[in-house]
Amino acid sequence: MVDEFILRILNTVQSISVNRLTRFFGFEGRDLSIAISDLQARGVVVLEADTLILHASSQELFRTSSYCSIESNAAIRYISFKRNI
Repeated sequence: MVDEFILRILNTVQSISVNRLTRFFGFEGRDLSIAISDLQARGVVVLEADTLILHASSQELFRTSSYCSIESNAAIRYISFKRNI
């Protein structure tokens, strides 16, 4: 669950320092480093010095949902069905 939030934050802000991300989540010590290590192992984030960056290939994770939300921004129609009993 934390992995998803980290990815969503990075998608929004592009990059963030590990210290700032630690304060945001309220983690202590190695808690966040475990999540970051997992994301690095999966190749979805890059850690440069103290800055965490969403890997370029990970942008694709968000492209589909953004595309859908843009496409679904059209008029919303509600259909109701009446039951004849």
